[in-house]
Amino acid sequence: MLAARLAYIGVLAIATLAPFHFDFTAGGLAQRLGNALTFGYSVATAVDAISNVVLFAGWGGLWAATSSPSTRGFPLRLPAITGAVLSITAETLQLFVPGRRTSLLDVGTNTAGAVLGAAAVVLAVRAAQAVRHQKSYVGMPAAGFALAYLGATLVEALLPLQRLAVLPYARGNPMRRMRTAVAAFEWSSVWRIPLTDVVLFFPLGALAVMALVELGWGHWRAARSVAGWGSLLSLAVELAHGPLGLPIQLGAAVAHIVGIALGAAACAQWLPAFSRRVRGRGRPAVLFVAYAALVAFWAWRPFVLEMDGEMIRQQFSLERLVPLQGLASRDLYTVADVVKPFFLFFPLGALLAVWPLRRRGALGYCLPAVYLAAITEVGQGLVEGRFFDGTDLLIQCAAATIGWLVVRQAGYEAHGGVLEV
Repeated sequence: MLAARLAYIGVLAIATLAPFHFDFTAGGLAQRLGNALTFGYSVATAVDAISNVVLFAGWGGLWAATSSPSTRGFPLRLPAITGAVLSITAETLQLFVPGRRTSLLDVGTNTAGAVLGAAAVVLAVRAAQAVRHQKSYVGMPAAGFALAYLGATLVEALLPLQRLAVLPYARGNPMRRMRTAVAAFEWSSVWRIPLTDVVLFFPLGALAVMALVELGWGHWRAARSVAGWGSLLSLAVELAHGPLGLPIQLGAAVAHIVGIALGAAACAQWLPAFSRRVRGRGRPAVLFVAYAALVAFWAWRPFVLEMDGEMIRQQFSLERLVPLQGLASRDLYTVADVVKPFFLFFPLGALLAVWPLRRRGALGYCLPAVYLAAITEVGQGLVEGRFFDGTDLLIQCAAATIGWLVVRQAGYEAHGGVLEV
């Protein structure tokens, strides 16, 4: 696992030091050192802080996922120390890189990100261990799929792909932004329902019901609970647009509510018959195919082919392969673009840890998730309004790998290859 850690250090170096043009003049150093000791708050600095946490959370999560079980006595100490060392090193080198800004605050956010990432992996391992012997439909808890997919849909609901423009005059603190959003609210927005969101949120209702049934709930009791809580959560997330200065659109909340309710009802209706008719390798095979199609749906929205040959050529330039190049815009949407693919691919890696397509070879381990990530990401380069991005590909592969490692560290054994007779 040393190779994976060294590779991630390379990613951190690219993210924090590229384009590696160093300036060792005394005047430039003095100016950048002065900037490092100057503190201020802005939207850009807040986004930078979130980006730092997310970036170093990957380091902490990777460290915890690739650690042997015997080192888990102090599971957060080494990720915190190594994260701090890497951060201090990067921030020191940034003093000599024009265009980069060294900040003591970045050391804190980077270290916090490493700790949070490691803590998330440790908690995931322990949660998976706690339910390892409970009954499940596919050999791993459906709650893992449901919680990860909940994370992806929450980010999509708050910061959707079809970006909402910030309201004019939405300035100041969150309360002032909320008042601006309320003043601009239109009841007619309830009729502007994005149908693709209904499709995206349908699996959330189904996976949530499946998870509750595994815990002993009745099918229709679980469906009613999921539909009710899903409605409240959808409205709350839509109202959260206000403090961000984004328009509140009830149509989007309606789409989310309908999608969750339909998914919950469909699962309650058909899950008993499905579990009786499909057994053994058939269940993970169906789940893998359905989830792969769902991931493609996420990736290839809005399903309009790019017809401009020059644009397609630019999509697949070598610059697109540079990790974290797409985060240069420094807004919350770039952070969302990092988080969503991680949530989507984490449970896929976990499923392949229990039911690999084959136990060895090109279809073994979590490699099928890597292939899926490559196919969907390349396909984005052919969709109008979407972009091929090496960052997304890297995140998806890392998420699947961490999901696979978490489940294996929790003690789950592979039942057998889905495609093996």
